Amino acid sequence: MKIGFIGAGNISKYHIEAAIETGFKLTAICGQQNSIRAPKVGLKYGFKNICNNVEDLLKLDLDCIAIITPTKIALEIYRAALETKLPILIEKPVAPIPELLAGKIDLNRENTLVGYNRRFYGSIQELKNFLNNVNKTQSHWNIPEMSWAPVQTEQERKYFLMENSVHCFDLINYLLGVPTSIQSLKQNNHDGVNSSSSVLEFPNGSIATVTFNFGIPANTSIDIYSDGKNICVKPLEILTTYDSILGIPASEEIPYKRYKLISSQEWTLPKEDVFFKPGFVQQYKEFYSVVNGKQMKVGANLQDAKNALDLAAKIGGQ
Repeated sequence: MKIGFIGAGNISKYHIEAAIETGFKLTAICGQQNSIRAPKVGLKYGFKNICNNVEDLLKLDLDCIAIITPTKIALEIYRAALETKLPILIEKPVAPIPELLAGKIDLNRENTLVGYNRRFYGSIQELKNFLNNVNKTQSHWNIPEMSWAPVQTEQERKYFLMENSVHCFDLINYLLGVPTSIQSLKQNNHDGVNSSSSVLEFPNGSIATVTFNFGIPANTSIDIYSDGKNICVKPLEILTTYDSILGIPASEEIPYKRYKLISSQEWTLPKEDVFFKPGFVQQYKEFYSVVNGKQMKVGANLQDAKNALDLAAKIGGQ
């Protein structure tokens, strides 16, 4: 499969190495007009063609295209790449606001895969398998953004909300479905929304609470409660299933009763998530199948990308 990469930024390393592992042939790469980085990346990985611009790359004999450019130019490049009628992988979130994914664009194009790689984490797939076998769940999602920065500007908040937080909002939609109702309470400061607590209801009757905030030192986590189990994903790459709890009596050393969660099920991190950026190899395996004319099973399409942006705006936006 001959693949052409548009974009040679920091994220390109992870895409290219996953493509190599999957069996793609590195046929062409380009950055923006007369990019300095693209020739360096092209030589490092042995690309057959190093192009000066997008137009030259799109004229080559390719089987598929990966667009891994900054979001502000991604949609424009995507529209140009559509003229080739080739399968396309495009990095999330595709557009900076959901409104740009409305109108004259096919959101359900079958051979466009949006790079929401966290769907492909081994932990998330294990969680998806569990959810497919239960009727209703209760869950809690903790989504801190810019946890390293106690002070942020409004512009920084909007950027990270739509560039990074959308990963988690896509997971909500992927694992539970698009919410049928959302009730949010938001705390604002002079720069806009600082935090929010939301209750979401889903088509099958499941409910979720979502805590979202900026600048708080905390880990992203998911807790699913159902069938006497507490399935915890924290950090998102690691899954633990708790199925019982042990009471520990007070003692002279510790004068109060404690409780310890017990897990009787072992879960192992897939090797692809150890040796490569998590989710990327599995994502490129699915893309390889899409290029071969098969239907996506896990990956996100443009409608999913718009849904993630919509949910991010409702929970974390103004």
